[in-house]
Amino acid sequence: MKTKDFNRKKEDYYKGEAEKWDLRESSSRPSPENVKHYNQLVKSVLGNKKNPRIVVLGSTPEIREMLYKYYFLNKAKIICLELLPAMYYGMSNLVKHKSPNEKFVQSDWLKMPFKKNSIDIFIGDLITGNIYNKKDREKLLRLIKKCLKKNGVFLERHLYITPRVKIKDVKKHLFSFVPKIINEKISINAAATSFLANLVVASWYQNIERKLSMIYFEKEIRKLKKYFQKKNLSSQDRIAKAIFDHFQLLGGKKRYWTYGTKEQEEKELREYFKIEKRLYAKDFYSASNVPIYLLRPKK
Repeated sequence: MKTKDFNRKKEDYYKGEAEKWDLRESSSRPSPENVKHYNQLVKSVLGNKKNPRIVVLGSTPEIREMLYKYYFLNKAKIICLELLPAMYYGMSNLVKHKSPNEKFVQSDWLKMPFKKNSIDIFIGDLITGNIYNKKDREKLLRLIKKCLKKNGVFLERHLYITPRVKIKDVKKHLFSFVPKIINEKISINAAATSFLANLVVASWYQNIERKLSMIYFEKEIRKLKKYFQKKNLSSQDRIAKAIFDHFQLLGGKKRYWTYGTKEQEEKELREYFKIEKRLYAKDFYSASNVPIYLLRPKK
């Protein structure tokens, strides 16, 4: 595939990601408790500091909305480092209160255009899993460390794999959400998002390369499609179908992510940073293996 065609397809994909953001709930986007934790950490780091520079890796609307008040409290300069304009401007439509001085910098994260010791906070949600190979992940961590000021921090919600995420029966897992819908403990939207996120994480066990992708569950998804095409669905079948139909709207089926176990992920982080805090939310299904890390660069 030619580079131009590849970039156009990538642009179209991320434009679609932005358009579908409101169809999702946690854990594929920050939960309300995640946002609270991000805010808690930013507040503790900034204190009364004036004119700090905060770089958002990507364009996550919940983070940008959370940072809004720090323009008024600290005169913070918010910089969104995003490769694709379609993603940045698409996500911008979801930000109700954007910092008046927010700046969009179009750049690959691996080519970030910041000077050494010039940034107070880097903040990003599930970003390192988007870097597919170990060399580039290490390069990103080195760049963040290099650009941070002496007392700067890197805040990231970071996924790791645990044995409990393994899914043996995809259909059974989908139907496990049905009683929660009936008892009004979860919405169709939240159930579909959790189903997608859980399959993506569970796919780590489906392939030798330990990559995460819906591609590794394509056979099971086709079986579910065929199952829901039958006539005379039961009431539970119809609820499960509603979850499945919403799941199919969410996208992400051709994406790859790279994550490892807690030991593997933290070993990589500790090469460049001290792990000062881990904050765990409790308001979504897989929160126990998706903490927000407060990381300080090693000397």
